[in-house]
Amino acid sequence: MLEVKIQDHEQHIKDEVLIHADTKCWMLNAAIGPYLKKGERFPYKTEEFLPKDMRPKNPVVTEAEKSKRWAAAGAAMMKVVREHERETGKRV
Repeated sequence: MLEVKIQDHEQHIKDEVLIHADTKCWMLNAAIGPYLKKGERFPYKTEEFLPKDMRPKNPVVTEAEKSKRWAAAGAAMMKVVREHERETGKRV
């Protein structure tokens, strides 16, 4: 029973930290909002105000995975090009 209470309290603390970081982020972005040009993004993100242990970890992508993704993107683009050539009859 005690372990459950401790876990509930830890979750409550994490929720409070997230709410605090989110509130801080929107307050700083709200002051800048009227001065942003169309299409610009807000400079502050919630992750910047979280403690280091609560920040999301960046996934590590190997070189093999990167090359596999590039090859898949290239193949998808060539498929679109081939369809365009077939529809228009013009070679790009």
